[in-house]
Amino acid sequence: MNDHEDPYHSKRLDVHKSAHHREINELVELIWSSFSQKDLDLVTTQSNRKPLADAKSQLKTLLLDLYVTWLSDPTLWTGISRSNNSYVPTSIYNGLHISKVIIKVVDILLANG
Repeated sequence: MNDHEDPYHSKRLDVHKSAHHREINELVELIWSSFSQKDLDLVTTQSNRKPLADAKSQLKTLLLDLYVTWLSDPTLWTGISRSNNSYVPTSIYNGLHISKVIIKVVDILLANG
């Protein structure tokens, strides 16, 4: 098994990436605009708690982290929890403004290749 196939060759999503470059904002807009209305409804429908960061911001965080990770090691996986319990108010994700909405964002990205 090489690193590309090894899910343990991974690291946690790093939410401390930030960029205000026109190109990254254009990429986020391009991907966001490719989401169907059904997808948009899925990620923007609020539960009883409003996320600290909206779905588009979480998409940008994810894309930035994936890109920076790929630059350093194209075989490195990025891991996020798929459990809703990982996004409760006292969790590391929630403290970093990532809500369970990111699970839906990832699913939409995967479904659209």
